[in-house]
Amino acid sequence: MAMKKSEMEDHARQYDVLIGEALAAEEAQQPRLALEKAVACLPHVDGMMRFERKYADAEFESVRAIDLVLKYAPLLFERAALNEVHHLLNDTRLVERHTSHCLADKLHAAQTRMWQAHRLWDHLERNPNCRMDELLDSLSGEEVIWQSFVALWESMELVHRKREGRTYRLSLRTMMSAVVAAKCPSCGYLVNAAKSACLVAKRCPSCASSVMFVIVPRPARPKGKV
Repeated sequence: MAMKKSEMEDHARQYDVLIGEALAAEEAQQPRLALEKAVACLPHVDGMMRFERKYADAEFESVRAIDLVLKYAPLLFERAALNEVHHLLNDTRLVERHTSHCLADKLHAAQTRMWQAHRLWDHLERNPNCRMDELLDSLSGEEVIWQSFVALWESMELVHRKREGRTYRLSLRTMMSAVVAAKCPSCGYLVNAAKSACLVAKRCPSCASSVMFVIVPRPARPKGKV
């Protein structure tokens, strides 16, 4: 869709403000706020890139806002944020075309990291006070991946690490089995569901869509269960 220069410039301006706030939040070790601001950038990515390419001769290896979403969404179990990136790349082909990195591949890698994060969280729930140096034996994969997950979760006070010799004992501060309020992204129907149930597609009792329910602040009375 064609854009006027004023429209592209406005998108570029709003993107600059939001990405600045996202990077400041990351610097302040507030990953959830950084993710929120990065997601808010996404509607402005296309216009920003058009403006920068046309009026500043800019070239893009990647897009910082997208990179931030792909970095933090998997570890925060924010599938809706990954879906936003998916829709952007599908609906606005120019974004992918005008970056030298393959954003679709990076999105796929982020989706894989989300399931790795889910595996680790499930392991921590099933094995309270497990040793950090035993994660590789239990989960395989790369040790640095599990260590990076634990480090971020600890910074958010989701995981507690207790020094034991040369390693740590790990314990959770919250449980994926805890019941939360969640909303159907298609029709807005509110339900009670375990946190883990929000990581897989479920049939909405109201609109019958197969969706990933989105965790929301608990309302007074959710209507159903999934």
